[in-house]
Amino acid sequence: MIRTFIKKHILATFFLLAYLISWIAWVPLIILCLDPSSILWMIFMTGGIIGPLLASVIVIGVNNGKKDLKNFFSRIFVWRSHYSWYIAAFGTPIIIWLIPTLIHVFLGGSRPILFDNTHYITSSCSYLGIYHNTFLCIIIQFFTIFFVNGVAEEPGWRGIALPHLQENYNAVISTIIIGFLHSCWHLPLYFIPGTTKFFNQPEKLIIPFVSFLIVTILYSFIYTWLYNSTESLFFPILAHTTWNLSIDLLRPPTAGYPVGYDVILILVELIVISLLIFFFGSEKITYKTD
Repeated sequence: MIRTFIKKHILATFFLLAYLISWIAWVPLIILCLDPSSILWMIFMTGGIIGPLLASVIVIGVNNGKKDLKNFFSRIFVWRSHYSWYIAAFGTPIIIWLIPTLIHVFLGGSRPILFDNTHYITSSCSYLGIYHNTFLCIIIQFFTIFFVNGVAEEPGWRGIALPHLQENYNAVISTIIIGFLHSCWHLPLYFIPGTTKFFNQPEKLIIPFVSFLIVTILYSFIYTWLYNSTESLFFPILAHTTWNLSIDLLRPPTAGYPVGYDVILILVELIVISLLIFFFGSEKITYKTD
């Protein structure tokens, strides 16, 4: 009976499982207020992060079995493509973050880590005893994000949800749906101390979350463009990794929530996305055809 339901409702099952697995892992962190440096905190946090990936494996495994699972995982590391897609995956998120930051600094705002003399030291670098080598920490953090965030999230959102949504909707509608659901999936992280999204004023959460929602929906168009154009999950994962790393390096430190900065960021995203749709079309956001 369960197998029959999943076969008939693949998309709904994926979204349900992705939320269920992740939120079951994250909600205890809100209730128990565990120390972010504890092993138990890391176990719960990791369990939540891999929710979309586990949901993908369950849906594909139940629906199609081992053969399709093998094909699914093989698409994660289809890295052979024209060099222009590497430039797109690395360059697009950097450009989107760099322009608002340059405007912010030009107007007298605080400078980000990459523009300052401050060393970029992540928790993994501290654990390894690396405190004065920013370049090495960037490399370590890149691979950490690649596997912890990119590989854990993109195979589900882009590998399962996007193709199935595009069977009934064009790329624009499909991307908006995924962007919205992907954004809402992050919601518990705003209440968990130790996460990058933790917000210690829940009564004022609406503004930062709505801003994050808009930014994520808009940037989802980049993932759609890369996935549809290369038919590989590798490039959305690269873009996801570079996006998160750009937040660390290019987003300036600000007191409170930088509404003005995010308005500029959203405007830059809208310009980039408008160009993509203009040149590649709204049906698939790619020159490729079925």
